[in-house]
Amino acid sequence: MAGLGNIFHVEFGINETKLTRVLEEQKWAEAEKIIDENSHSSFLNEGCYRRIPLFIVLSGMREGWHLQFMPRNLYIARLLIQHGADVNYRIPETCFGSEYMNPGDNALELVVDFYILVTAPPKNRWNPKVEPVIGLYGELVNQYEELVDQLCDLVFIILGHGGDPNIADGNRMTALHRLLLHSGDIRMIKLICDNGADLNALDVKGNTPISSLCEGYEDDVFDLSPHSDMEYLEYMVSLKDVQLDHQNRYGCTAIFHSLVRRDFTAAFYLLRNGCDVTLRGKLYRTSSARPVSPLLAALSSPYVNNVDPSIDIIGIQMKPIDTHYVSHLVDAGFFTQNQILEELETYLKNGALMPSATISQNQSQVTCLGPRLIHLMFGGTTASLRQLCIREIFKSCFFRDAVKPRTPVDLPMFSIETAGEHTLTELISLLNIPKDLLVNFQVEMFRHQLCSHLQSCAATLRDYAIYGNINSDSDADSDLDENDSDLEYW
Repeated sequence: MAGLGNIFHVEFGINETKLTRVLEEQKWAEAEKIIDENSHSSFLNEGCYRRIPLFIVLSGMREGWHLQFMPRNLYIARLLIQHGADVNYRIPETCFGSEYMNPGDNALELVVDFYILVTAPPKNRWNPKVEPVIGLYGELVNQYEELVDQLCDLVFIILGHGGDPNIADGNRMTALHRLLLHSGDIRMIKLICDNGADLNALDVKGNTPISSLCEGYEDDVFDLSPHSDMEYLEYMVSLKDVQLDHQNRYGCTAIFHSLVRRDFTAAFYLLRNGCDVTLRGKLYRTSSARPVSPLLAALSSPYVNNVDPSIDIIGIQMKPIDTHYVSHLVDAGFFTQNQILEELETYLKNGALMPSATISQNQSQVTCLGPRLIHLMFGGTTASLRQLCIREIFKSCFFRDAVKPRTPVDLPMFSIETAGEHTLTELISLLNIPKDLLVNFQVEMFRHQLCSHLQSCAATLRDYAIYGNINSDSDADSDLDENDSDLEYW
């Protein structure tokens, strides 16, 4: 027992009080009188299970049913705090009073949740006609800007009365994690950071707040839109204590997450600020998953489809891979490290990408290219005109365009799964081009085989998402989390 950490210590009563009764009935003047006349601060923390006074006035929910709204009263919340209510006090949420669900919400978490709702996109934003709010000074608040300012003021009051800015929810996410992920206004993020927020706090996956921002929503595996908000990202990077290269439980860093999500604006900004591109992470969580660098993670992203839809596929599951979206990053020299070159050479030397391919039998010319191999495979302006021409020839000879032929001459269709040096030599002879281009053809074939292999990994990850296993870890981890939950509750 002594070795268990991060246990939520809670205590709670089972009886309502005179104060909670008048709050439930929305008799605000009577509640104010009771608070002013109270001489014991502990009385302000008493209530029926979760429905203590601060929860009642900040949750916006009536007793019994979550979908029945009641006014939030920031004025009464301020009075409670100023008269000694414990701002860190929270009651676990249970299912019918027995099964533990989560550690509950304290005052800061309730305000942060409402702030996220208020600053949401207009379609999902708070509606004052549906969820009325009584402001810090007893007035009815209807304007967005006024409410955002008052919520920030209330958080400042909470923090000034001993509020813990790093209190974690059931997923060990702090207020900063959630604000970066879900809020639509940076003001409270700055307020939390200026008042003691742990910039490198770890959630259940081992993500720091900036890693969570770059990862976005893991469940939205088919969302093609970039997620990271540049205003938030630039602010977080500007803070001197932020660890940009922190690796989560699966080895993933902020730059890894950004490239997987194809958020290249965020990726370029992180790279300019010195993120380490050699740190490898796992795209999916099995013991057999092979860690890859951020560059290869971008090529195997499960969030995108890198296939040209106008092209018919020749051969089983072989797809023409489009890598132009990482070309500008490669051209800028961000991925020329020896560790990335060694990673590529490992794939090349093992010959495990395509069992029937024979490129590994004569690879000396390719392996001797050194850092230039990275530019030839993934570069744009740095790949050379010769290599760009070879890419177009590959599209013509190994993949058939569904709209029109790609070649001016009648060429046989080759299968890239079975293509080896003999196939490439035959192709060069048919096209009547210089034989010294063989190494360029080998590089291009390796590029397609590597990307196809990585895309098969992405397909595996998509399957994990579809069948609900994307968030699953080992049985041991699950058991440990479950035991912790029981201990936190009891």
